[in-house]
Amino acid sequence: MAPARSPIDCPDGTTEGQAPEAPDGGVGRTCLLPDGTPHGPLESWYSDGTPCWQGQYVTGEKDGLWRLWERDGRVEAERRLAQEGNYLSGEKVGEWRQWLEGVLIVQGVYVDGKRSGGWTEWYPNGQMWKRGSYLDDLATGPWTYWHENGQKHREGRFERFVTVGTWTWWKEDGSLEKTCAYDAEGQELCDPAP
Repeated sequence: MAPARSPIDCPDGTTEGQAPEAPDGGVGRTCLLPDGTPHGPLESWYSDGTPCWQGQYVTGEKDGLWRLWERDGRVEAERRLAQEGNYLSGEKVGEWRQWLEGVLIVQGVYVDGKRSGGWTEWYPNGQMWKRGSYLDDLATGPWTYWHENGQKHREGRFERFVTVGTWTWWKEDGSLEKTCAYDAEGQELCDPAP
């Protein structure tokens, strides 16, 4: 049974009410305007009382820092922060991070709800997987990918998510696999493999 919780601090003109439940049948609460629109803090817990969601609504829109904790399903599982970032008027903004079993696996920036600027992703073992930039949610500029063992896998350039220019691939042992060029429309200009 979940422990008793103290009341949340609801803004004037709102009352504490029930929020969406946690995935395993847990409970949640938020502040509600008279018409039932969420407005103010939100908290939810898994059925055993550990945190699930924490965030803030402004007139029904997610706003400010939001956090989600997840667990991996094992009986001895520890609740770990799984996702963290900010909303402004319901859109993701600023730096967002995501973890898997306590390991950072995604880090990047949102502008007006779209990925923008530098993004990095890691394998669950903590080894770098890929790094590059987005513009309006489209991969743009140089990108590098790595094998899970840390050796470079491929490297090249995107223009608004179109593969362009010269790309190079390496095998897991670090030896060169191939190099290939792409035109401005992303058409491969390489000789077919023998």
